[in-house]
Amino acid sequence: MISYNKLWKIMAERDMNKSTLLEILSPSTIAKISRNSNVNTETIEKICDFLDCQPGDIMENITEKKIEENSQKLAEQMNMLLKYMELSTGKNMEEISKETMENLPSFMEKMQENNFDMNSILQEMINEAKTKALENNKGGNSAS
Repeated sequence: MISYNKLWKIMAERDMNKSTLLEILSPSTIAKISRNSNVNTETIEKICDFLDCQPGDIMENITEKKIEENSQKLAEQMNMLLKYMELSTGKNMEEISKETMENLPSFMEKMQENNFDMNSILQEMINEAKTKALENNKGGNSAS
């Protein structure tokens, strides 16, 4: 599968967003790229000329094996995050999972709109939840 995540990353680094591409591409072509759909080499060339970069700077081939590995890592990170959230909030896993699932669609939409990197976000959330869990744990231990 061809992924254009590198394109969104390079654009974010240059303080650009998807609408910037309207200078050189049609809305339907931008939508295709956003869905990682096939585009012709002329489109890739336009983007590379516009950004003064090479095709490998804006796209990459992600194999099924890599998708499987990343899915496993993501599942592990999510489980770790849920455990830390349980410790930091005092809520049980079921309550946290329910709240997470209720908020997930809007969260994913915002991520896609802003081209966020899921790994970075998860790592930051894990670190924050871990810190809060440790603080709560220390507070609980000092009270006894």
